[in-house]
Amino acid sequence: MEWLQTYKIGKHLLENGFEPVDAYFENYKPEKNKTPFVVEIIIDFKKEKICFDCFQLELNDKDVIQKKIKEDNFFTQVGGNFKNYYLTTKYTKAESIKAFFENKTKIKKSKNQIEKREFGGTEKEYEDLIKEGLLDENFRFEDNNPLIKWRNKLLSDKGIINKLNFSIDNIKLFVEKSKQKEYEKKSNPNNHKDYIQLFSETEPLETRLNLSENGTDEVAYIVPVIIDKEGNRIELNKLKEYRNFCYHRLLALADIKKCSFFKDRVCYFTGEKGVYPVKMPRDNINILKVSTDTQKNYYSYYKGERFFVSRNAYECLKFGAFYINKVFVTRIAQRQHYIIPDFNKNFDLSNFSNNIKPKVDLAFQSYQYKKTKRVLEERISKDGLNSLTFIGYEKTYKEIDLVNRIKTVSPDRYNLIIDEFLKAKEYYLKTRYANHIQPFSFGSIYFIIPEGYKRDPKTKEKKPLKKCYTLELFKCLLEDIPVDVNVMMSHYKKLINIYRFGHPDKDKKQYG
Repeated sequence: MEWLQTYKIGKHLLENGFEPVDAYFENYKPEKNKTPFVVEIIIDFKKEKICFDCFQLELNDKDVIQKKIKEDNFFTQVGGNFKNYYLTTKYTKAESIKAFFENKTKIKKSKNQIEKREFGGTEKEYEDLIKEGLLDENFRFEDNNPLIKWRNKLLSDKGIINKLNFSIDNIKLFVEKSKQKEYEKKSNPNNHKDYIQLFSETEPLETRLNLSENGTDEVAYIVPVIIDKEGNRIELNKLKEYRNFCYHRLLALADIKKCSFFKDRVCYFTGEKGVYPVKMPRDNINILKVSTDTQKNYYSYYKGERFFVSRNAYECLKFGAFYINKVFVTRIAQRQHYIIPDFNKNFDLSNFSNNIKPKVDLAFQSYQYKKTKRVLEERISKDGLNSLTFIGYEKTYKEIDLVNRIKTVSPDRYNLIIDEFLKAKEYYLKTRYANHIQPFSFGSIYFIIPEGYKRDPKTKEKKPLKKCYTLELFKCLLEDIPVDVNVMMSHYKKLINIYRFGHPDKDKKQYG
């Protein structure tokens, strides 16, 4: 992994208006053909009941959605047990809200009858963060902290807490259209007398959402909202204290805490003294999962999962990885690749996003020519750009694997290849094949190298095999490695056999 380039990208962006916390919000994308909603669990002290409400997210504007996600503090989920105590959470993780308002702290007496508090749950979380120097000492006091004030108020009202827990445990009955009949049956006093009061004091959505597999709606996330006795609306998830709580929990998860601090060690990136043995959390930034697994077939400057860096350097590294993961992604030979630029201080990163990256996309994706009628752009700007690295990966639910690495491609080398494509096109335009010629690009190579594939047993979707000859050729072209003519003739022979006999050779595997 190109750690130094990733750090430089993050440092550049954080120095130009972004905030470190921006790297930790959920990367939410609405499911195709479904309308996203935010569901509110309304804790109404004035009416002494729980209600449900919802509103629709702006479907056609990704920037508006992401702005709303940041405003509502919808933080990313992390692998393992790190899911509780979020107030903005996925619909399937509603118990996280329940856990936030649960009191797990106990009072224990010693042999001398001295009382001692044993912290648990949410309270233990913020007490640990105070102890580790990540939260201010005053965080725990409700006079200074509205988040703690309202949590304590809910904990002191057992009636409201019971109603809240009941509504979360049965959230589907109050939200989903398909659960309407089941709700009516269970809320009937003749069937469930024990629950009738709780049902009568919980109001479902006025217009239920169609969340079935073939439904038209989906829940982006859920949030709790408090209505006080004067009728004022309090959104705890939007409080700056809640954002600080979540953000510093994530920093602690990466080992940015007092007990892990080494004051005399030097940070690799900044040269400053004072570092932490950083661990990379298993969140939605996939590029860090690729690079920290030393069981794969390459290594970076760092080996292993624990790196000694300053807090500032970690935030730059994390934000750089977040930005690459979100913006600098392209597809090469049907596989996702990260594009990591190496640049000097005069480089315009916004120019890379708006100009160079789209040209790289166009060069590798042949189908775009037919859709857009565009010809291959001539060159990429090399002003301030030293090189590009492409890191290919495949991911499943459990892991992410490195499948390709094309290292330090200079702009001159890239532009030379583009020039050769243009020359090849001009040559064939002068022949009798002119009417049959598509624009030449890296994508053209897809049609001359047969690749094996397999079908996903569940989705029936075609998936390329791990061995990819097209990727190998791309790597050779971009890294200026000579290609053996016999290799190319072997691919050509297989291609002819496919056209003539329906398979590449005597082995009758299906090819695409």
